[in-house]
Amino acid sequence: MPRRKRDNLAVSLFPFLSILACVIGVLTLAITGLAISSLDNKGDNPEEVERAEQYVAANKQIDSLTASIEQLKQDIAQAQATQGENGALQKRLARLQDQKKALDEKKQTLADLEARQAALNQQLTDNTKQLQTLQTRTVAAKTQLDDLTKEPGDPSVTILPGGSGVNLKPTFIECARTGVVLHDGTGRKIATGKLRTDLRFIALLDKIAQQDKATIVFLVRPDGVSSYYTARSVARSRYCRNGKLPVPGQGPIDLSVFADAINRTN
Repeated sequence: MPRRKRDNLAVSLFPFLSILACVIGVLTLAITGLAISSLDNKGDNPEEVERAEQYVAANKQIDSLTASIEQLKQDIAQAQATQGENGALQKRLARLQDQKKALDEKKQTLADLEARQAALNQQLTDNTKQLQTLQTRTVAAKTQLDDLTKEPGDPSVTILPGGSGVNLKPTFIECARTGVVLHDGTGRKIATGKLRTDLRFIALLDKIAQQDKATIVFLVRPDGVSSYYTARSVARSRYCRNGKLPVPGQGPIDLSVFADAINRTN
């Protein structure tokens, strides 16, 4: 299997320590040999004294080197620990940088989306205003089109006072194709087939019959002759004074002039 790549290459001091240990071993052997050989020789000659001094100096040097080796081992261990911490910090820093980069990209994307949403909201507002303007124009154009395409209706019919009955107090009843319309302030419509049985219509005729100057004036449309004959028959059966005025066309009836004339007379 391939070896796992180390995150950080560390400097190995193993060759130097090995050489140093070998040197110390050689010195130890040499000193030991000198010590053994000195035991065989009697007497204190200068050479033995010198070798003894050298032995003592070598032991001191060995102790010093041993202390240096231990200190160097401690320094190496501390350096390796620090190097491991640095590697972990480097990895963590790399992860944090990647996270920051991802967050920056999301932030930019969010800003772009917010700008796009603002543009769409503005466009929607403009479109709404344009739609309202178009709807207003459409309503105006439709009204104008209806006015242009609408068939002209019949003009209003104004009822004018005249004749020998100007001193009477009339109640107008419009006779149309399907029935009558009471112009007594109520605007009630009564179908032709219900004229003989409508109690309120009969009560109105009886009330008018009891007044000296009150009368019914039937306003007869061109298509309301049948309704007129039926209404007149009912009025006569209730002894109610009545008369008639023909109304040309189907335009609305205007009684304002007649009402002003009656008010001036009274």
